[in-house]
Amino acid sequence: KHDHLAPIGNIYFMLEHGPVTGREARVYADAGHCAFKYYREWAPASFAWLREKLGG
Repeated sequence: KHDHLAPIGNIYFMLEHGPVTGREARVYADAGHCAFKYYREWAPASFAWLREKLGG
């Protein structure tokens, strides 16, 4: 799906060229920018990721 807010090429560029720490992303082929149809999967995972990274 074409995403005008965060094209997949931009996401891959950030993953390939960004700092080594924090290079993590979830990309759903049939979903747009926020992948709302998958929120039941990514929302809990996002909070777990934040808890892990922020030490809470």
